[in-house]
Amino acid sequence: MSKYFNEKDIEVYRQCFKLYAKEGIVTSAEKLGFVMRSLSFKPTKTELENYFNKYKKEDAQIDFAEFLNILHDHIQIENANDEILNAFKAYDVNKKGYLTTKELKAILTQTGEALSNRDVEMIIQEVNGSSKNDKINYEKLIKVLSTPLSSF
Repeated sequence: MSKYFNEKDIEVYRQCFKLYAKEGIVTSAEKLGFVMRSLSFKPTKTELENYFNKYKKEDAQIDFAEFLNILHDHIQIENANDEILNAFKAYDVNKKGYLTTKELKAILTQTGEALSNRDVEMIIQEVNGSSKNDKINYEKLIKVLSTPLSSF
């Protein structure tokens, strides 16, 4: 049935889907979120709305096959966040749970696709708000970086 999951996982997902979507369909982003969270996934409200709009059929419903596609998409996002988190943890050699703004600036402007100093300052502002804190909690940073921008 699915090229992304093994049969054991599919059966777990099916049982959960049937338990919470008794009619065999999901009819709203809210209900989709409830089913996904019951499987320990952590989709945002925006992600749920995007998944629902992308995968709903003409009758505004999502069946189990489409649900598996949604899970596959979401697992890719959650895995990417975990990889980024692990990369920041690797820079945190003293296991403090944070990076200094100086360390973060060095990482983001000198590795990979380097960001501009202005971009890094904007990210730090978003993470710390009006606080002049020199410490950047990398888990909060990941949350900020992975939150989709609102479209307006």
